[in-house]
This record gives sequence, structure tokens and C-alpha cells, in this order.
Amino acid sequence: MSQLQNIFDDKQLIAIVIPKDLEVEGSKFITPLDFPFQVGLLAHPAKTELKAHSHKKLKIETDIFQEVLIILTGKVEIDLYGMDNKLLTSVFLDAGDSILFVEGGHGVRIIDDARILEVKQGPYPGDAEAKIFIDK
Repeated sequence: MSQLQNIFDDKQLIAIVIPKDLEVEGSKFITPLDFPFQVGLLAHPAKTELKAHSHKKLKIETDIFQEVLIILTGKVEIDLYGMDNKLLTSVFLDAGDSILFVEGGHGVRIIDDARILEVKQGPYPGDAEAKIFIDK
């Protein structure tokens, strides 16, 4: 797997799978500028310097929450659910692969012992406020 895999429910983007061996030069942003979560891949040769910077404090509102899983070690299977909470597909991710959950739902099964880095928007209000659990 060396290309991005966009997973759709009809025309609605549900997830983007980012393989560990995706080839890029420089900075490549995978998400459109209007996404509330910006995900990019940076690949630079030795001695490259990125200009030092800080970020302005901005108030930005969003009504969708996205998250990224980065598989550090192991193997996982991800179930992806469409906008109607019905299973669309499942994908396997190995160490080094990542996935951006854009819309819909998801479930995770650990196939081989795994360490996963999860990055999502905050502050997190807790499961009762933030999640709708899907009956399979």
C-alpha cells in the first residue's frame, strides 16, 4: 500500500488511510484547508530547516470532530461505518500506517499487540457527551 486510500459513503468522505510508505517530497497536506483537522506528511532530506514559528491564538468553531490514529507497533483492524451507522468496510493497518476519521463511525480491533497514538480535537467532554455508540 503506497497511496492514500479515501473511503466514501456515497459522496461523503468517511476516512483517509495514510500508508507508512506514502511517498512525498517536502510537505504534503492530505486534508483540504476547510477541514477542522489538518493532517500533513513531511519528508525532507537531512540539513533541511523549516522556518521557526509560533501559532496565533484563534477561536475556531466546528460541528464535526475528527481524529487520527497512528499505529506505532502491531496490527489493527478498523471497521468504518457510514453516515447511517451501517458497516461500510474494514481496513487493516500495520505499524507506521495512519488513519484520519473524517465522518461516520469507527471501531478498532487489535490483531497483534499494538501501541497507537491517538490525536483528536479537544477539550474532550467525556464519552457521555462526545460519543454515540453503534450497535453491531
